[in-house]
Amino acid sequence: MVLKESLTDLKSKLVEHGILLTFSGPFSQEIIEVLGEAIQKHIMSDDNIKSNTLNVFSVFIEQTQNIRNYLGSKRFENELPGFLNSGMVTIGKAGDRYFVASGNMSKKEDARALADRIEELNGMDKGQLKAAYKSQLKKSRIVVDEEPGGAGLGLLEVARKASAPIECSIVSKNERYDYITINVYI
Repeated sequence: MVLKESLTDLKSKLVEHGILLTFSGPFSQEIIEVLGEAIQKHIMSDDNIKSNTLNVFSVFIEQTQNIRNYLGSKRFENELPGFLNSGMVTIGKAGDRYFVASGNMSKKEDARALADRIEELNGMDKGQLKAAYKSQLKKSRIVVDEEPGGAGLGLLEVARKASAPIECSIVSKNERYDYITINVYI
């Protein structure tokens, strides 16, 4: 009955923190698509937030793609069992705003580069974000294959849709990997 009590506690925590949907595990394109459909249906049923539906969905897609891009290598799975090749995404509601939070293992250098880019984007106003987006869009037309960690259009798009600075934290897990958490209010 420990599991039953744990699930009851977990459900209470989800309600307490406004969590509407959460997924933890390996991310595949199929899982992202199924979760995306569930999110769209849930948000479309909320009469108060319909205008933000596309923004929430867009941020969700970018964050799940980010998880896929930065997942740790299966080669080192035995170092951090259950963490290295999986991620977590959560969608919730705080007041009248939705939030999308994600977390995953990442190589230390990738996590630091991503956190630095988020800090840079948080320092820009809406006009600067729009100009940076247009500039990056022009570059992406020239360079088709962007390497993970390039913090290209996706992160810029997330910053443009955010209603507050993007929250980011890094927790060191070992000498090779950090756990990075990103939270975006829409």
